[in-house]
Amino acid sequence: MQIPKNEKAFELIPAATKEALAALACLRTFSVSLAFLPKGPIKLIHKKTALENMRLCLHGINEIPPDFVVHDESVEDQFDLDRFYEIGATLEVAHLLWSSSIRLLRLYKSSGRENLLTLSVKRAAQGIATATFSVGENEEQSLLSYSSNVAEELFQLALDDLDEVHKYGVKARLKKPVWPDENNTNWSKYLMLSARATFEGYEQETYWDIWVEWYQGFLDGNPMDWGLQRRVALIDDATWEAGPEAVAEEIERIRAKLLAEKAPQAERVEFNPDTAKFFTVPVEIAKPDLLGATLSQVSDALEDVLASPSNGLHGNAREVRVLRRVFTKYGNDPQQIEMSFVSVHRGLTRQILNDELPPSEENLALQTAVEEGARAIRATHADIAENRKILNEQVIRELPEGGKETLEDALPMLVAISEAGLAEEWQHDIPQLINDATLPLPSGAPPLPGADEATRIFSRVAKIALHLKAAEVVHRIDQGAAYKATAIALMLRELVKLGFGLF
Repeated sequence: MQIPKNEKAFELIPAATKEALAALACLRTFSVSLAFLPKGPIKLIHKKTALENMRLCLHGINEIPPDFVVHDESVEDQFDLDRFYEIGATLEVAHLLWSSSIRLLRLYKSSGRENLLTLSVKRAAQGIATATFSVGENEEQSLLSYSSNVAEELFQLALDDLDEVHKYGVKARLKKPVWPDENNTNWSKYLMLSARATFEGYEQETYWDIWVEWYQGFLDGNPMDWGLQRRVALIDDATWEAGPEAVAEEIERIRAKLLAEKAPQAERVEFNPDTAKFFTVPVEIAKPDLLGATLSQVSDALEDVLASPSNGLHGNAREVRVLRRVFTKYGNDPQQIEMSFVSVHRGLTRQILNDELPPSEENLALQTAVEEGARAIRATHADIAENRKILNEQVIRELPEGGKETLEDALPMLVAISEAGLAEEWQHDIPQLINDATLPLPSGAPPLPGADEATRIFSRVAKIALHLKAAEVVHRIDQGAAYKATAIALMLRELVKLGFGLF
């Protein structure tokens, strides 16, 4: 049989690039697996097979050699397409073909036989053809002929991506939607629509949510955080073997832990079993005398500014309120002091540069005092200095649609599960974050969340979410808190997801 031209061209591609393109083809076919899962009786073996396939796809896209055993590696043998007429072109058969496709990538890793990569793409095409044929697409053709046409189109898509993947890698290609806009084949439209429609079928089985979110990112050209993907791919074998519920639980824990790293705070969040509420514990002050002198210097500079109305600052100005909170509430919390000083310094600098405040001697002295104060704290607290370095490297994104409502809805629950000091800070930081992220800036630039408020909120949310993984904490909350642990966990999951979208 003559090899079709696109398949022949694909075989000539260097092995490493060809492997990446084959992984991309498998990812394009992923919705075949998604479409199968919610329909009909889902046996445990189907769940575990689907989960293993997802794991293999995750390894392929993230270019991680899988070091785990893949069940039933006898998939190298060709499926007899003629038998599909006897079995019927069903989603289950399509799912088996997609499983074969992703497993062939794994076999290539262990054998180095390049022909398996070509076969993997062909299997992906067979899965697509069978899935779309089963719902009445292209009934005027035989399944064999239709499958051959789909394979040529899928190989062409791989060739279209060749230069970009070869030069920059598959991750660069995935910054754009996995299906190019100009691809107007019936089967590609069906797969896109099927994937999105299928997502609605997962409402009762929330442990698939993470995979729906993962694939939606590729459909939109906005992949899930690569660091999170890598950590998920490296979850231990025992957890994967335990099934999708166990994997989903572990992914939630990983995401919360990673968010705490992205939004660092030099403090601990603790749970009080007596009150069934959470509270924060600041880091120990390294040099109390130096910190006391720093606070006094800033306090004196603020007093000098407020002594003269011509300086432009008044008692209700944001910078003044922030500093007064430092003096009255946060005198023993170096992290809060540093963040507050940085926030005030940025505010003063912006207003002076925009001629909203005069560059008077007193204003400049206050600007210098808070800058030097923040530096002094970082010089004596290595963890706070490291946190500032991380925050300076972070690009905090715009609050997404629905983010404001998520925060507003969460506020009463966060207050209810927190002791007085932390509850008061939620009540300050969340409205401030929403305000910063929704009001236009004087320069006309798009509004962005306040960096320090966002850091405090999502660092604490992540740490509380990690506490909720402990059975004794869940039990104590269910005994006495105003909200049940399940409701709190659901709220925290949404907030962690929101935080990941910002950092």
